[in-house]
Amino acid sequence: MQKKLFVLSISLFLLVSSTHAQIEGAYLKSKEFSAFGFGASLNFSFPVTEYGSITADAAAYFFKDDIDQIVMIPLVLGYRYMLQDPEGGFYVEPNAGYNIGYTDIQKEGPDGVLIYDPVTGTYEEQQAKGFTAGMTVGYGFTGKIAFNVGLRYQHVFVADDPSHNLFSLRFSHPLTFKRKEY
Repeated sequence: MQKKLFVLSISLFLLVSSTHAQIEGAYLKSKEFSAFGFGASLNFSFPVTEYGSITADAAAYFFKDDIDQIVMIPLVLGYRYMLQDPEGGFYVEPNAGYNIGYTDIQKEGPDGVLIYDPVTGTYEEQQAKGFTAGMTVGYGFTGKIAFNVGLRYQHVFVADDPSHNLFSLRFSHPLTFKRKEY
């Protein structure tokens, strides 16, 4: 089984055209929570046309206000479309996936009273996990030192708890593995 996973991993690695290692400054807004935070991500691209690539993005964000904190880990698939030049310039990248998240914000009932769980002996906490969808717009700079700047919006749909809106400014450097082939 380990041998099959290793072969699959190497095969996927060989299909990847480039990886963007990204650092991000981010802002998270929810019903009663808002904070600036930071994050990092890896964005893998698989070219499918001259101007388009299927992308896979895994990120991690951390937000903290005076009392509470939220950790978000969105895992999304997308499609990056280069608007001007296949090697650089403006692009759009819609995406969708699932957000794994954690928060220590205590959950309130409809009457505003904190919800207590007698089984665990603690107060229930809000969720930060659920389906997520978003859009990134950016610009890829080519040249001797290539880099990418993008603005990302991500919405996390959370059942029975407030949804989360994430805004981030992304800076990345591409790690190219091979020339694009279509």
